[in-house]
Amino acid sequence: MIDIQRRNGGKDFYVVKDVIKNGKRTKETVRKSSKEEYNSFHAAKNGLENMDLTAISCAFPECDMLRPIPREQKRLLKTVLPQRYKQFTDIYCSQKCRNAHEQDLKTVLKE
Repeated sequence: MIDIQRRNGGKDFYVVKDVIKNGKRTKETVRKSSKEEYNSFHAAKNGLENMDLTAISCAFPECDMLRPIPREQKRLLKTVLPQRYKQFTDIYCSQKCRNAHEQDLKTVLKE
C-alpha cells in the first residue's frame, strides 16, 4: 500500500510503500513529497476510509504526484469506459498539469 509520511517533526514528507523483507513488513521510501500532496492525500484517504483505495499518478509525465481513488473508479476509468466509448481518460493532480500536458501534446501532434 502507498502512503505519505511526515518525518523530522513534520518538516519533511515522503511517499512510502509497504514491502516485505526477510519475512517482515516494512515501509520503503519511494520519493520526497510536499505538504500539499500530504494534505490532499490524507484528506481524500480519511474521507474514503471505508473504501478500497489505490494510488494513481498524475497523467502529466513530468509530475510524480499520487492521488488516492477508489479501486472501482480506477477500473471504470481504465477498462470499462475505453471499451464502451473507445477513448481513454487521464487523471491530473491539478489544472496546471493538465494544461502543461495539453501544450506538450499539441506540439507533438503538429509535427
